[in-house]
Amino acid sequence: MEKGDKSQKNPRNAASLAEKGEKLSRKSFSVVYWKSMLEKKRQEKIRTVAELEKTVTEILVANGRSIEPFVKVFSYSDENIAKSLLGTLIGVFEIADQSEDSAYIVNFLASVAKKEYFSNPRRGAVESFEAALHKINLALAELVKHGNIAWLGKFHGALGVLEKSNLHFSVTGDAEIILLRNGSFGEISAGLASVESSLHPIKTFVEISSGRMVPEDKVIFTSPELFGLLSLPDLEKNALRMDAERFAQFLRTVLINELDMAGTLIVDFQESAPAPVPHAREQKIQETPRNVFSQNAFIAKIKMQEASSQQTKNEKRTPLPSEYVDSKTGHIYVQGDTPGRPPAHPVFERAQLSLQDMFHRFSSFFASQKKLIRKGKKQVRIFFDALTEQEGVVARKVLRFLRRRWQRGVSSIRYRGKHPALSKSASPSSLPIHPGTDDNMDVPDFMKEKLATFYEKNGIPEPTVIPQELPAGYLRHKAPAAVYRIQNICQKGYARFRSIPRMLAYKTRFCGRLLFRLHSVSPERRKIILIGGAVFIIALGAGIFFSTRSSQEDVPTPIAETPQPEASALFLETEKNARLLATSAVLATREENIITSVLLDTDIYIITAKGIVNVREDKQYALPAGSGSIRLAAPMDDLRLIFVHTDAEELFAWSPISRTFVKNTLALPAGASVRDIGTYLTYLYVLDDANNQIYRFPRAEGGFGSASLWLKDPVTFEERSRMAISETIFVAPNKDTVQAFFRGKFVKDLEAPNTPLSITHLFTHPGLVNVYALDADNKRILVWSQNGTLIAQYFSEQLSGALTITVNEKTNEAFVTTSSTLLSFRLNTGQ
Repeated sequence: MEKGDKSQKNPRNAASLAEKGEKLSRKSFSVVYWKSMLEKKRQEKIRTVAELEKTVTEILVANGRSIEPFVKVFSYSDENIAKSLLGTLIGVFEIADQSEDSAYIVNFLASVAKKEYFSNPRRGAVESFEAALHKINLALAELVKHGNIAWLGKFHGALGVLEKSNLHFSVTGDAEIILLRNGSFGEISAGLASVESSLHPIKTFVEISSGRMVPEDKVIFTSPELFGLLSLPDLEKNALRMDAERFAQFLRTVLINELDMAGTLIVDFQESAPAPVPHAREQKIQETPRNVFSQNAFIAKIKMQEASSQQTKNEKRTPLPSEYVDSKTGHIYVQGDTPGRPPAHPVFERAQLSLQDMFHRFSSFFASQKKLIRKGKKQVRIFFDALTEQEGVVARKVLRFLRRRWQRGVSSIRYRGKHPALSKSASPSSLPIHPGTDDNMDVPDFMKEKLATFYEKNGIPEPTVIPQELPAGYLRHKAPAAVYRIQNICQKGYARFRSIPRMLAYKTRFCGRLLFRLHSVSPERRKIILIGGAVFIIALGAGIFFSTRSSQEDVPTPIAETPQPEASALFLETEKNARLLATSAVLATREENIITSVLLDTDIYIITAKGIVNVREDKQYALPAGSGSIRLAAPMDDLRLIFVHTDAEELFAWSPISRTFVKNTLALPAGASVRDIGTYLTYLYVLDDANNQIYRFPRAEGGFGSASLWLKDPVTFEERSRMAISETIFVAPNKDTVQAFFRGKFVKDLEAPNTPLSITHLFTHPGLVNVYALDADNKRILVWSQNGTLIAQYFSEQLSGALTITVNEKTNEAFVTTSSTLLSFRLNTGQ
């Protein structure tokens, strides 16, 4: 036995080593096992929640084509991958007023919501939804601005967004959104509709609510008519005893049978089905090759045929869905198609569709004719009003002339009766004129002598009664041409009035012959004729509309023009896209110091230290006494307000309608130093250079609510820092750079010119295409696109000493303020 074999010498040592090895192996196994279990649990925790499957069912009830323009049920989703993350936009719109002015408003609002919601894929679902609601409010406000107010108080709408497993929604009017969860329905839209929407269209959609959906949830967006037929308990009973498809069919049958107009949209949420995993045994069988001529192949085929025949028998045994009888109303609602009813012949179906299409086109034609008639009546009324206003004096003179001539004719007849020697055939020139009358003032002296001779020769004494009026024959010789023009117009009008019955009879016969011929031609040619006529009528209406449309916009009238000196040629040679500005126009001058200019709608306002000046009206509205001096100003287009901030740390809102200043609450954080302000939608943004932060204040009653920190990336603001707000906020933290921030995070620096920047003022606005900066030290205006590309640089010696810039892109006009002057420059970024 060798010395090295210790296990042979001491068996106890060998047993102990084996026991130790077994313990080590068990310990290592347990460690590995628990590590794998912890890793599995950690992966289960970080695994994302599966997105729910959503089924959207639209139910639209419009009994007749005349009802269709007043109700809309829609579900929009974008096929673009970048925009698919925004989910689906759903909604129900209805207008109870069925006048012509309210037609197709719901279609217009649905298209506005879709366009705005999917316009910017960089925004989140909530921000895009807020922007879509805001666009709808603006569209409704524009309708009221143009006099279309028949729909006020009669618009009911429910709008929502299905984003992953979340639901964001808002309502207005009497529309409702209800949720079925845990076997009971509940209204989740209660309190969201604004009671001021009938008075202020800008407040139509105000509140937004959000929530996470769970499997088996059912959400119903509906117009108010549904709850006039079914109560919540009835809906619960039917929703619980029917599946999703049968419940949707039940609601569709109820609404169609009982109502002329309604809109309902149902959303069912289900847990997404996991991807099918093939069984290991099935995979093994598929991978194993077998002989197709063996007995196993025929056995498998027989088993498959038996299974399919058994399934067919089960399907035959399944009873058809029975009819549902409402216990309250007694109406029978059929679930599905009626059995035993033969299908209609294709010829009759085609004829029915053709007749419906023809009637629809005729109704559209007569509706367009009504619009043209109303427009013609309006134009005639305006014409006669203007004619009456301009020719009022002439008409009064003509009436006085006719009355005077009539009186003279009567007096002349009486005078002839008293003097028979005066023949009836005497010419008007031979009639006597008394020397004492007013007409004698225009008679020459030699005519007076001839008249006296005439009296002596014919033995007629000089008349003692003054004939105050001339005979009726004088009217033909002396009446002005205006009388004959009026007479001709009256005669022509009477002739046309008499021809109206004959024209209507002719039109009736023509339409009868046309309908007979259309009925006799083939359906294909009939469609071609009708479509061609409709296209002609649409083109004619469009031509009339665009020919009468005014193409000029109101622009402030320049006060004076200043000659433009030549700019330095060095900048034009070295700078990118450098151009010379055209001659400026001086729009206004003020004795007090000008702070800035503000563009609200189409009007330009000057902001001075003590008030606001409307340039077009040349009127000044003073700030209330004791409020300090104005330092900053910003317009809010959504509410049509101008906000001004004073050196007394007070915020005022000025309205061009009431033309008064109203103090607004603004709770600034402690130690804040307001350097600049701006607005977006109904939010107020404040740049605080002391704390290097931008605050966002939501609109609240009496002013603004509590602030939220908008900037998420650190920025250091200097004393000359500026801010301009669009969907992206552009910040000049110092005079040398301009930076873009989106959702509070830094995006990029805007392209810098060759000559270093010295930013005096920064400007952009929601809806504008470009970003503008005033560089007074270098006497230029810089223009960037929203993505930061330098488009143009405009140079002018008049920009030296300028303070602020405001741009109207519709007219390509830049308004530049100095300490005492408002200048206007024409920009052309397309060159």
